[in-house]
Amino acid sequence: MKRQIITSRYLYLVTLLFLAALSGCASTAGYKTPISNFQNASSVVTESARVYILQLNKTQRDAYIDRQVSMGWEIKLKMMDSLQVMSPKSIAARLGALNQLSKYGSLLGQLANSDAPEKISSNAGDLAESLKTLNGNINELSAKDDKQFQSVFAPASVVIGEVARYAKEKMIQEALVEAINKGEEPVKNLIGVIKGDLEIAYSLSQSAFSVKRKYYVAAYELERKKAYDFDRLRTRGEEVKSALDAWETLPASNPTEGFDALATAHSALVDYANSPKQAENLATFSAQMEDFVARATRVGNAVKQLQQLNKN
Repeated sequence: MKRQIITSRYLYLVTLLFLAALSGCASTAGYKTPISNFQNASSVVTESARVYILQLNKTQRDAYIDRQVSMGWEIKLKMMDSLQVMSPKSIAARLGALNQLSKYGSLLGQLANSDAPEKISSNAGDLAESLKTLNGNINELSAKDDKQFQSVFAPASVVIGEVARYAKEKMIQEALVEAINKGEEPVKNLIGVIKGDLEIAYSLSQSAFSVKRKYYVAAYELERKKAYDFDRLRTRGEEVKSALDAWETLPASNPTEGFDALATAHSALVDYANSPKQAENLATFSAQMEDFVARATRVGNAVKQLQQLNKN
């Protein structure tokens, strides 16, 4: 869950590194499209991760309820409580971090593409204030599983806060230097922690969907052994089909694929920032960002499809 933070974190660092590197170019028009692609793809990756975080407890709870209903067994509240993977406060903290980091990514996009310093300053001020509140909430977390999240978010939030402060004061170059000199290590740590949480979330979803198939098939068989009723059998059959469709869609929705793509895109940005600003290098960089968009889009579309199937 913690991994979510990394998406926007990458977004900000990458944008900053990129802008700083391009400061010597004769024209900035060429890099605006790949930067925009990076931001858009990062938003898709972040949203996909957000879905998995929100569904973390629900996936386990729904799997238990589906099993009990399909077999006609008693539903026990204590059993559902015991299935909780993460506390509501822990989930809220991670979602809050994602929201703020997404706003931060948008702010950095404005730094790249906007000539409205007053608006940039205002947005940076809002970000700095909301970050203070979020830091307070995260510091209050006490669960054992929150410790690593807290330890990696703390240094990252310091960098974000400083960059936001510089941007608020319209010190754009200082903001870029702060992100470049101090941001990379915190970002790497965040991406590792967040991706780890998402791996757990995906694994739990995979187990839940696998079990769901079996119980829907079992429920169909129970119905089939009763007095023949076409409508009831058809309903059970539709449940089986929906469960199988979800199972086949699940691999493509793996949020860690989106984070792998984000890490690759980040490395490409850093490489370009340190390379001679020649046309061929820009073309390579643009192609890499287009690949990031394609990978992020595949994951994002699969997550949406999975959500729709779960509603059926």
